[in-house]
Order: sequence, then C-alpha cells, then structure tokens
Amino acid sequence: HYRVKSKDAAGNLAMSGDFTFRTPDITAPVISSVAAGGITATSATITWNTNENADSQVEYGTTTAYGQTTTLNPALVTSHSQGLSGLNSSTQYHYRVKSKDAAGNLAVSGDFSFTTAPDTTPPTVTLFSPAAGATNVNADANITVTFSEAMNAATVNGSTVELRDPSNALVSVTVSYNGASLTATLDPTLPLAAGVTYTARVRGGGADPRGKEVAGNALAAD
Repeated sequence: HYRVKSKDAAGNLAMSGDFTFRTPDITAPVISSVAAGGITATSATITWNTNENADSQVEYGTTTAYGQTTTLNPALVTSHSQGLSGLNSSTQYHYRVKSKDAAGNLAVSGDFSFTTAPDTTPPTVTLFSPAAGATNVNADANITVTFSEAMNAATVNGSTVELRDPSNALVSVTVSYNGASLTATLDPTLPLAAGVTYTARVRGGGADPRGKEVAGNALAAD
C-alpha cells in the first residue's frame, strides 16, 4: 500500500488516497521428501512435498537421460504423488520430480533411483489351436500354443512342447517360437491320421525340461 504527499510554498499539504501494487513471484517451490514406494516388478509410486501449491510431474528412465515423462497433473497441491507403470522387472530406474507454482516458477529435484522387484509370476498358456476337444481338424494343420508373456525361446522346443498319439507315443514335430505373437507352432513331420485323438502338452512344473519366460519363471504345471 502507498500514498503520496505534496506541500506548496504556503505550507498547504495535499495527500492522496491509498494505492497498491504487487511484486512478482519469482521464487520456485522448494521440493522435499522425494521417495519411491509401492515398488513391484512393473510399477512404483513417486511422492514428494513442496512448500507451496504446485503441479506434479515425474521424469524417469533407466539412465539419467530419463526419456519418459508422466502426464502432468495440473492440480496445485503441496503433497504430490505420481504412478509409474509398464516398468521392467529387476531394473534400476532413475527419476526426478518437477513442480511449477501458479506464477510459473519451476522447481526440478535432483536425481533419485530405485530398483524394481524381480518377476516371480509364472507364465501360462492362454490358447491352444485347435482347441481342446476340437473335431474335424485338418490332418495337415499345425498346432499353435499361445503364452501369457514373452518366453525364453531356448526353452520352447521339442523337449518342452510335445504332441502325443493315443498310445502316448511322441509324434515327430518341428517346434518354432514367435516372440512377437508369443506363440509356439508345432509342425508335424507327417500328416496326422484321420479320426485319431492327439494330445498337445507344454511341460512345466518343478523339473527341467520346462518352458520358461524371459525372467526364468517356468510354467507352474503341464
């Protein structure tokens, strides 16, 4: 607030009314208590505080170049939380937090890091084709097995993916694995016999040979 005063030669004083002005805010928020919590094999939650209301955003990645950014939360708060998802298991991630106040002053934290938990979830078979119990299947058709996640291709082979006839004898097949579609294909060496029931099996359980995903977890059971 301010007012001005002026006096003439005769001593007559004039005084203005009250006026105001505001200085600009040029001070960035102060960031504190940065932490990573709720860490799983694929996700984490980053929290921090600021000394004034500000928005929320996190930069993160596997190096200090980061490379990924969370969606900006424009809500002006002092307690901040941002979730990270789609992370790789057993991997160190670097991150830093960013908050901007209502005047546009941006604060950026230093670098922090955390390591995701190991992947302990076994893969599963999500689809067989032909489906179990299918009839009138083309004798020249291949058999495909689709998994729930990326498999270690070295463990998807004729020892772990089998085709057996009604006498439980192994049927000669060539096994291939497509990592893009998560699918193993069994290509019989000879056409299958008509009117015969065949059984496809993917080996799992506690002993090798077993089909395993890229983190080393095996199928829980056949």
